[in-house]
Amino acid sequence: MLSPLIANEELRDAIVNFIILSPPSSFQHYISPTGCPSLSSVDRAVPHCVTLLLHLACISCHESDSDAESESDDPNATSVDSYLSHLSTVASVWSEDVFVSRSGVLQQQFVTEFLLCPLRQNLISQGDFQRGMTSDGTSLASTLVQGVTLRLDISLSQPIRMDGMRIAEAMASLLGQHLRFDELHPAIEETMDGKEEETKVDQEKKPRKGRNRAIRRTRQVMIDPDAEYFTDESDSSSSHNGSSMNSSWGEEDSLEAYSLDDDEEDLRRVALPRTLQDCFAYLVAPDSDNLACDKQQAALMELARLVETKPFDLIDMTSTLVRVILHLEDKLD
Repeated sequence: MLSPLIANEELRDAIVNFIILSPPSSFQHYISPTGCPSLSSVDRAVPHCVTLLLHLACISCHESDSDAESESDDPNATSVDSYLSHLSTVASVWSEDVFVSRSGVLQQQFVTEFLLCPLRQNLISQGDFQRGMTSDGTSLASTLVQGVTLRLDISLSQPIRMDGMRIAEAMASLLGQHLRFDELHPAIEETMDGKEEETKVDQEKKPRKGRNRAIRRTRQVMIDPDAEYFTDESDSSSSHNGSSMNSSWGEEDSLEAYSLDDDEEDLRRVALPRTLQDCFAYLVAPDSDNLACDKQQAALMELARLVETKPFDLIDMTSTLVRVILHLEDKLD
């Protein structure tokens, strides 16, 4: 049975208007490493899930049987056209001067995440991206270029300018070009410079270690003429101790650096959901559950990844998950 989201285009338009184009006025408070306000991973997961579900619904609607196609308003429209129309609607609002100047920073980031997902996931082709979709022949690429140009104004705040840079980099990647803004990747460059300096320091220190070891060996071999005479057994024992000491130095050089990467999986209060049904159970957890907030965050963080894997129950769970997300309440309140 086709889900309401697949069969009803008006429902898909309503989801775009009420979830994406009317984002909430308050989000979870999060400050990025650069010191700028940024969406948390949970808030970013919502527009990602919505755009992936819309893409799947448009494809399923196009591949439906002839009866479903005859009931649609435009039987000649393809799944790509339907999905592009949703993207063009959001891109038109995103590129308006009023939206850029009067909307909140986090609200703009929320809409930006919806547009970034199809560009980065290659949900649309290069030809469709440059094809005219509106009545005047304006393409999705032209609309986004207009929004990027508005956001790169030096007078705007840094988070808004970074939204335009991220869209520009994603567009360039889709068009087979390379574009990189240094303002978006300062941490990576500093890390690379730090590694190069650390490598140079290590190379300078290595010869010194070799010289120190040579001095140690020389001191061990030196013989005091006034000392007692040692037998072969004592010589063998001393040489054995020396070889043990040398082997310990060799083992020190062969030690590998301890990895500092930790996903902190052991610190989670709830396990990450592995299926769409697990996500549904987490999202509808009752308020009496002490772990309801953690379950909601875990479900929203994993839902986009699970949808991308296209599990066998994706069609059956789509409409249910959309309704739950549409009426989702913040468990933190």
